[in-house]
Amino acid sequence: MFSLLLCLFVHVGAAVLFDDLAGSMQTFWNDSNGLPSNTMLDIVQDDTGYIWLASYDGLIRFDGFSFTEFTKAEYGFTGTSPRVLKNGVDGSLWIGTNTSGLYNYKKKKFIHYGSDSGLPDISIRAINIDENGRLYVGTAGGVAYLNDEGQFVPLTAEVNAEIGVVSFILPVKDSLWIGSNMNGIKVVKNGHILTLPYLKEIEGENFSSGYLDIDGSVWLGAQSGKMFQIKDEQIKIYDFEVMQSASINGFIRPKNGNLFVASYKGLGRFSETGFELFSEKKGLPDKLVSALCEDKEGNLWVAMKNAGVGKFSKRKF
Repeated sequence: MFSLLLCLFVHVGAAVLFDDLAGSMQTFWNDSNGLPSNTMLDIVQDDTGYIWLASYDGLIRFDGFSFTEFTKAEYGFTGTSPRVLKNGVDGSLWIGTNTSGLYNYKKKKFIHYGSDSGLPDISIRAINIDENGRLYVGTAGGVAYLNDEGQFVPLTAEVNAEIGVVSFILPVKDSLWIGSNMNGIKVVKNGHILTLPYLKEIEGENFSSGYLDIDGSVWLGAQSGKMFQIKDEQIKIYDFEVMQSASINGFIRPKNGNLFVASYKGLGRFSETGFELFSEKKGLPDKLVSALCEDKEGNLWVAMKNAGVGKFSKRKF
């Protein structure tokens, strides 16, 4: 039965091109049809096909038919208030919690990392992995990386003080682009914050998300609702009236598709003809979109802060 469930996530063709979000097939789950909680903060699909959800109410896994909440009693997960997820290079899953540190799940076992493991704070806000496989964790007290001995090594106290409470970590070539509660982008290389003159024009923005696009350009989303595309030290600013004061929470470009935007005004999409916002007026259960994920079939998954999770596709499970 297990293998039958997982095969539903296997890639069977080209990614879905969403020319019309409202016209795509939409499936939504909430606490009225099996989802244990409506409060969704992050979403990923692991290497075996499971969809994982982070919620302040718990860690949840979806097999295509039913949801499983990972509790301490049944599964040994002792974390509280999961908020960020990241697939590991070894097939494991990293889970960052709001109040109880970091967890790694592999082969049905959880390993916990806390202050005694070197983390500068146990409130985990961001997780990412660079091109060399090094794991970086952003916390409410700055950034640390995992060394070969299984311990976390924080950046210097001076650098972490300047970074503050991390919103995201984006590896770009041999540097880290870090957004936080401090204005501007902190670009860290070899443990030091760089001064890049071309970023001066956006130093007044408070950045909430970052994304490395397929063409090498960097997308940054701000709390103000503005979006910035940076390539070859040139910055293009997108300031749509419909997005004003909407936190930009993430970006994703499905295979062969347009760039999608998670925001607190709904699900946005860049296309050749402009920018489209799919929100409550067009059928989205909740305009507060926390995170986005593309599965192995090219379906687009949407995690919502108050209304569970949704899937946009042109084919059923």
